[in-house]
Amino acid sequence: MRGDKNPFHNSSCFSTEHRRKISESLLRNPPMKGRKHTEEARAKIKEKRRLQVFTKEQNEKRAKSVSKKIMTPAGIFESRKAAAEFYKKDPSCFNQFMKSRPKEYYYIKK
Repeated sequence: MRGDKNPFHNSSCFSTEHRRKISESLLRNPPMKGRKHTEEARAKIKEKRRLQVFTKEQNEKRAKSVSKKIMTPAGIFESRKAAAEFYKKDPSCFNQFMKSRPKEYYYIKK
């Protein structure tokens, strides 16, 4: 199923209407909703992430996204981690928390 043998290899063959329908369907019915990874699957994912190597540019980009200032109803925070600690949220999930309230929580552009 790799390369040319994969029916979705050349996604440009799908019309924009078809891609929109697929996107809406996945939003309504997420494939992993209500399911959990097994311990074995979690271990495999963890091992793959541990072996992942990032370039210098990727590390800089990730560091910038973490160090952006955030505007919240409680004030401005220097980083996502500081805001997450204030709101007693997990820093890794704070982006999702921000996305659920885009008018109240947002990054300040420099």
